[in-house]
Amino acid sequence: MKLFKLQEDGSYLVIIKNSLRFNLIIEHGSVGLSFRQTVAVIIQHRNLCKNSKLAGLNNHMVGQFVRVLLAVALQSMSTIMNQKHVWAFSLATDASSHMGVSLLDQRIRIYVEGVLYNLHMVLVPFFERHLAVNYVKLIKTMLDILCPDWHSKLISISSDGENMMTGPHGGVVTLLEKECNNHVLRIWCVPHQLDIVVKNTMQDVLDQAFYKVAHAYSVHL
Repeated sequence: MKLFKLQEDGSYLVIIKNSLRFNLIIEHGSVGLSFRQTVAVIIQHRNLCKNSKLAGLNNHMVGQFVRVLLAVALQSMSTIMNQKHVWAFSLATDASSHMGVSLLDQRIRIYVEGVLYNLHMVLVPFFERHLAVNYVKLIKTMLDILCPDWHSKLISISSDGENMMTGPHGGVVTLLEKECNNHVLRIWCVPHQLDIVVKNTMQDVLDQAFYKVAHAYSVHL
């Protein structure tokens, strides 16, 4: 975090001395390259082009520049969410795993000057137990920082149909809804809505005999 210099007005200033190296790092990262892969590719550019401006790159520097981009993006979203004429936004929350690491994925949908934006707020690793309380704690921490008045602006929450997400007492959506000052619209994603319809339909086939046999067979396997 040494790149971030605190200013007298409470803001932070970052000075990028080598704009070419910074831009290449951001461009390579935007297509899915890891920090290590980004370093390897840019070193290849340096060796082939004999460009001294690309020298001295390492994984730590890539991480620093990505933090700068993340900070700018979060500040931009916070500025939009806290504008007076932006009176509401929707939250889309999901949890998944990648290579053994649990991830919490958050998106916001917000209407600004006649345009509906779908913004990817953050994707963070989650190391605690997969409990709704822990998920809500992390979501509340992010929202408290980005938009302190989110309790009055959050009007909709979309999620999958997992019990942990939509449970009537201790689900993530239920707990977030209790934090809001207004009624919250719940939205389930289309695949999970379709899944519910298919299950209900299959249960009626052959007076539920087909569903029972198929379920027992899958459990046995």
